[in-house]
Amino acid sequence: MERDIVLNGLMRKLPLLLLIWAIPACISFLQGWLIYRGMNIPVTPLENALIAFGAWWIWVPATPFIVWLGRRYDARSWRKAAFIHLPLSMLFGVLFLGWSAVLSFSVADQWPMSFAATLANEVLFLHLVALIYWAVLGVSYALDYHARYETEKERALMLDLERSKLEAALAGAKLSALQMQLQPHFLFNSLHAVSALMSTDVAGARRMLVRLADLLRTVLDSGDTRSVPLRQEFEWLEQYLDIEAVRFGDRLTCDVRLAADAGDLDVPPFILQPVVENAIRHGIEKRAAARQLSVTGNVEEGRLVLQVMDDGPGYLPSAVTSGVGLANTKERLQTLYGASATLEIGTPEGGKGCAVTITLPAPVSDHEAKA
Repeated sequence: MERDIVLNGLMRKLPLLLLIWAIPACISFLQGWLIYRGMNIPVTPLENALIAFGAWWIWVPATPFIVWLGRRYDARSWRKAAFIHLPLSMLFGVLFLGWSAVLSFSVADQWPMSFAATLANEVLFLHLVALIYWAVLGVSYALDYHARYETEKERALMLDLERSKLEAALAGAKLSALQMQLQPHFLFNSLHAVSALMSTDVAGARRMLVRLADLLRTVLDSGDTRSVPLRQEFEWLEQYLDIEAVRFGDRLTCDVRLAADAGDLDVPPFILQPVVENAIRHGIEKRAAARQLSVTGNVEEGRLVLQVMDDGPGYLPSAVTSGVGLANTKERLQTLYGASATLEIGTPEGGKGCAVTITLPAPVSDHEAKA
């Protein structure tokens, strides 16, 4: 079967080889015609064609053999290759010239020289014919190296593509892991708040559980969504604030504002909830007095700016280093946007409380793009 494959390959290349070696045959035919005519040698055009093409087409079966030898003894081990190819090039030259002498002497009816003289005349060109062997070998090496280069380039492109796919899959898995970490953290804190209310306000605890169930249903319905319109993110945030309102009552006043031109912009889901939760935990919960919490979403200079402010005791570094929410949010932003997104913590302009500002690129949502 392997022999059949080789033979089929040679048969497919036969027309090309015949065409390639027909070029020097045509040149030899023209040279012969000029020489025979100039020296009044009685060789007909048909005899001249038989001599020229018969001699050069002997390279048609020789070429695949030279190519095979070149691949078996290639230039990477040049000493061994030279030991093989140098004598073979001379041998091929002798065979070619001998065959050419046989054709010239036997085809032409009135060949003017003896066979010995014809053979001696042909041998003078041995060094030139040996160069033909090396030319075939060189072209074979060049084509092989080009094929290897193209194969390696294609393989490198495939590896780059696979690496990009793996990196994208890894980033997706990392985001999923971060989101899974965030949701249990939020659920644990909410259930802990419900537990605290059970001893003081059973009705409030029941209302909180109902609203928590509604919010969890929203989370489950969102599935593995990578982005949502900011308007929907604010709706989810208000569901969360309704839960916290049951727990804090009059102690918590919320001001949630979303600019009209920002509602259709896409953001990662639940990007604001951990920031708001952190503000409540470290800004509102620490004091018994009534506190103010504000959440805003605006487009400023082509970027989406989300800000959460409270009038609590102010920025506490421990709130960033010890909590899950802000650290999780920063890592999600880094994974999704790299240096294009920022999360900054500071003091509001009034000098009281804490302000967390998230700045994102402002991409157009799919819904807005279709509109």
